[in-house]
Amino acid sequence: MIVRAMLKRDQKRFSKIYRPLACLFTTRHIEVCSGIGAPTFRHRWRNALVELIAYRKPLVGLKRAVSALGDRRSTTSAALSLGGNFPMTSNIKRVHANAQYAHDELLNLIRRADHSSYEARGDGLLTEEQLALFLHIVAEHTALATRLA
Repeated sequence: MIVRAMLKRDQKRFSKIYRPLACLFTTRHIEVCSGIGAPTFRHRWRNALVELIAYRKPLVGLKRAVSALGDRRSTTSAALSLGGNFPMTSNIKRVHANAQYAHDELLNLIRRADHSSYEARGDGLLTEEQLALFLHIVAEHTALATRLA
């Protein structure tokens, strides 16, 4: 009986929230690019030497140098290349209309993505919060679709 109730709740979450949210991204193409600033050990070694001599206190420089040896300096950025802007208002409307099926994680991601959109630079790139929301929607949609299939 509990399993049946959980399955019914998952069906509602899928049909009322995650399927419509995933459909918003069928007409939008999001490109995600990652770059590594220090791909080899030689690059990280040079960064560590710079950190080692950059501080007066040797212990601080040593700590920074050790952390620089493991830091690949990777960055990730995402942009909408086709389909207009990020569908933030549609996401908010859909979740508010079906708030009883939304988890706290989704609500927090939407709140953070909405707040970050006000502080965005306006250069067409997605903020980290918007990318996290998109990845969450895709992951939950896929998980619910496989669970309910």
